[in-house]
Amino acid sequence: MEQTDAAPHGRRLVTVARLLESMGSTLLEPLHPTAALDREISGIALVEGADEAQLRAGDVVLCVGVEVARLPELLDHLERAGAAALVVKWHASPDERLRQDLTRRNVPVLGLNPAASWLQLAELVRTVISARDAWVEQGRPPVSTGEDLFALAETISAIVDGPVTIEDRLSRVLAFSGRQEEADAGRIETVLGRQVPDRWVAVLERRGVFRALARGRDPVYVDDLPDGAKPRVCVAVRAGDELLGSLWAAVDEPLSPARSAAFRDAANIVALHLLQLRVGQDIGRRLQADLVARVLDGVRRPPRRPAGCEWLPALIA
Repeated sequence: MEQTDAAPHGRRLVTVARLLESMGSTLLEPLHPTAALDREISGIALVEGADEAQLRAGDVVLCVGVEVARLPELLDHLERAGAAALVVKWHASPDERLRQDLTRRNVPVLGLNPAASWLQLAELVRTVISARDAWVEQGRPPVSTGEDLFALAETISAIVDGPVTIEDRLSRVLAFSGRQEEADAGRIETVLGRQVPDRWVAVLERRGVFRALARGRDPVYVDDLPDGAKPRVCVAVRAGDELLGSLWAAVDEPLSPARSAAFRDAANIVALHLLQLRVGQDIGRRLQADLVARVLDGVRRPPRRPAGCEWLPALIA
């Protein structure tokens, strides 16, 4: 199904399809192929046990501890409320009778990887829809902040069960999670200096780690590090073919296949944040260039607003 990216007034939408694309199929996937994935997402709601949920149109509904027999009744309720999607933890494929029932529904049902926690999912969904909220509430492009990256690092740390750093292409630390004291002296030095030490960079270059990150998309496991340091697992953060940075975790052993896949998918969420940060930096640089040009040419006129940034207030001449 074709994915909708923008509303008529230029407001960027987050649809169920875009959410799935951002999260990665390892973590979240539709349980029936004909699901209506073009529904717009506006928030998150929780249905627990036998409780009736107070739902709003556009909610992604997390179905915690609800019996399978209640799903048809719950989906009726969600359809009337205009929910965007229902998420369940599915330990096995639905039987044919239930699959046919799901296919007839308008609300798509998404299966969450059993290894993932509901809290992790909620944090990642909030990360993806925060871009849409910025457009709706502030009328401007989404711009991620350092605080967003630190919160995301904490979520990824819980996924891999180890301290995490988010780094740019020059091995500068953009954000880090807690639990860094569980790593080693090299990681502490990296976090305090907000830069991977040169001697560590040299070791990783000789081991071909940066080359592997530049060429691949799967996590890379690195052990036998100097000074008795803990092993590391890292993965490239990409936007298309462009390398934006990397994600690093200090671990005791190689990640399980499920954690490794979730770590790789988390890099897609980090990429969204880094692109949002770039948007904010680019806007600032272009405004500054306009102001300098205005001073140099002596023309008393408002600076030209960058294309796509009509939300910016005109500066007083």
